[in-house]
Amino acid sequence: MSAAKLRKEDIGIFLIDIIMTVILIVNLLWFAFDFSFLNKSVREFFHLNFSQFYNWYLPIHQDFGKYDLWFVMIFLSEFLIRWVISVVKGVYHRWFYYPLIHFYDVLGLIPAGGFRFLRVLRLFSILYRLQRMGIINIKKWYAYQQLMHVKDIVAEEISDTVIIRLLSGIQKGVEKEAEPGTQGHLVYNAVLPHRQEIIDWISNKVKNTATQEYMPKRDEIQRQIEEKVRLILEDSGPIQTIEKIPLIGKSIAQKLETSVSEGIFEGIDGIMQKLADDQNTQVAEMAAKAFDALINKQEGDPELNRIIKSIVVNMLEELKKQTAVKEWQQKNRRPQQVINA
Repeated sequence: MSAAKLRKEDIGIFLIDIIMTVILIVNLLWFAFDFSFLNKSVREFFHLNFSQFYNWYLPIHQDFGKYDLWFVMIFLSEFLIRWVISVVKGVYHRWFYYPLIHFYDVLGLIPAGGFRFLRVLRLFSILYRLQRMGIINIKKWYAYQQLMHVKDIVAEEISDTVIIRLLSGIQKGVEKEAEPGTQGHLVYNAVLPHRQEIIDWISNKVKNTATQEYMPKRDEIQRQIEEKVRLILEDSGPIQTIEKIPLIGKSIAQKLETSVSEGIFEGIDGIMQKLADDQNTQVAEMAAKAFDALINKQEGDPELNRIIKSIVVNMLEELKKQTAVKEWQQKNRRPQQVINA
């Protein structure tokens, strides 16, 4: 946004910010130079190479605090003006909030060496206002992008370290978990609260398998059973003997073959029909018995407990590996890969 597009009420603020930025930069540069002038080697350098400047600046250096008071008066005046404007516009709920929120400006007004460095924060506040007004776009600045890149790296490194330490601590806790037979081993504590959910899942899985896998193939299964029975009986000695009976032998053999295949199919079909029946509670009862046999607080199952522990530890280890991947390094490599391609 150009200055021409500024709102009328923002033009004055913009001009004040520009003036204060120039004054602030001059003050900070002067203060940095005067601070370096405290060093004996720096003074000797100017004394030997720039003697006229040294003789002129030495009295100023000795009375730097007095000269700095002029800047303090300017900054104080600007601070009071902004305070009054914020009260008039009702920017904050209470009139005394402004100096509390802008405490860095207050501290920067203290004419002492350590507090003078805080004046640089005024520069950031000015840049923030200009950004908010749309006059500048800090996000496109190279320095800002590099600063955000460094911030992302630091944040990622710290968070990754914390997460990896946390996961390692959990791993150690799992590995040291009490063995089955104690009051609360890993499997019992972790799995038992979900007992009914697991039983319902097993029951539904069995019913769905019977309904979705068996029912559509019911006729094909019956045909295959009949074919298998026929092949088996054809090679059977007793059946071959029955077939040799005059007149009725083949008829008896065929009826026997039909009866055997139908008996086998009806037995299988009856089981599958019961499994697919929503009203059948036997599946849930069998799943509950199997669950209780495995998850037993008093006895437990050492092998199951070991398997569960191993799964949990391996999952945590995989999470640690994924966390340890440096995303900021991956981002830096992608542009290079595109260029090389």
